[in-house]
Amino acid sequence: SLHDALPIFAEDTTTSSEQSVITGSCGDYVVWELEFDTGMLILEYDGTNNITNNQFGQMDDYNVIKDKSGNLITTAPWGEYADSIKSIEIGRNIANIGDFAFYGLSKTSYLNCAFGGTVIGRSAFENCSSIKEIIIPNSYDTIGDNAFTNCKSAYKLWLGKDVKKIESGAFLGCSGLESITVSEENETFKSSGQCLIEISSNIVILGCNKSIIPDDVTAIGEGAFYECASFSIKSIPENISKIGFAAFYGCKGLTELIVPEYSINTEDPTTTDETPKYRTIDDFAFYNCENIKSVSFDDNTCAIGINALPETTAIYCHRDKNSTAEQYANLNNYKMRYLELCEEHTLTDYVETEASCTSDGIKYRECEICVYNEKNVIIKCPGHSLNENDGWQVDENGHYKICSRCNERINF
Repeated sequence: SLHDALPIFAEDTTTSSEQSVITGSCGDYVVWELEFDTGMLILEYDGTNNITNNQFGQMDDYNVIKDKSGNLITTAPWGEYADSIKSIEIGRNIANIGDFAFYGLSKTSYLNCAFGGTVIGRSAFENCSSIKEIIIPNSYDTIGDNAFTNCKSAYKLWLGKDVKKIESGAFLGCSGLESITVSEENETFKSSGQCLIEISSNIVILGCNKSIIPDDVTAIGEGAFYECASFSIKSIPENISKIGFAAFYGCKGLTELIVPEYSINTEDPTTTDETPKYRTIDDFAFYNCENIKSVSFDDNTCAIGINALPETTAIYCHRDKNSTAEQYANLNNYKMRYLELCEEHTLTDYVETEASCTSDGIKYRECEICVYNEKNVIIKCPGHSLNENDGWQVDENGHYKICSRCNERINF
């Protein structure tokens, strides 16, 4: 567990009497310095090791511990000064960034990793919620589990040519991302449509708020678009065989969804005899996408997992006794309608959305069996109600009245 290890601090940590600079060691031939005036934390190779045969400095691994406020923070020696750290500079010739090394440094907005390292450790920058850009330079080949989880302010991700391994959840919860770029020299991953794609499998590993999912990808990975609130898509590409666990969890920008009939791309070099014969929407794939009002299934064989769809959505599917979408809707008490219209409709009672002072309302009814909706009756908005006999009130912002219908302030 994250709490098993006790904090281990470097023994040679020293402090100036004015507390303007603190220095210490954090591994084999790696030293650190925190400048309080600038808020800059600097890690450097200390120069005492002979840099031959890749014998670079080795940074220690750390764990997490609760601070005085009950928040989890790294056990690295700079952890107790977390609120003072505004930027992190990791110098050349440091082979690795240790596990949990910068966990929870929520005030840090700038990160610079110099060329020369190879591994970013597990949860190294997890919960660094103010970092603006994530730049992985050439030379780094491995990004550990949850390395950048919940770096919510990061809007840009760039991966160098040597990245070969991205562990589970490495960028989970980087919900502010708008740009994903991979070096064209990278042979393992590529970027297309602002998506991070594994070349060998053609799977989307990570998406962002401005992603356009390419038509030729074969699957959406676990948590790929997790909490990307501005991301929007209306139809799943036909070639996608799997939408992974929590792939679109919390994507508030989704309002409707079409699941087309599954089509295997025989021209795709990744297509083999083992390519899935039907599509799977995994558990929690669209969970907490509360603005999805309807999901239309042209695919009658799609396997749908537990809590894969929002509880408030309506499921539309074809009149097929073997439709998995209809079975899922009936089993989980979803509102369900057939895409094919009835010859004679069974209409519900009228449903009315009241007009407000500033927007129209509607009155409609729908078929209980198919997707037919009777033409909406528009209820015109009445506008604000101001009593002419009441005088204008006045305060420091000027003259105003209060609408008797909605209680909104109306300025003169």
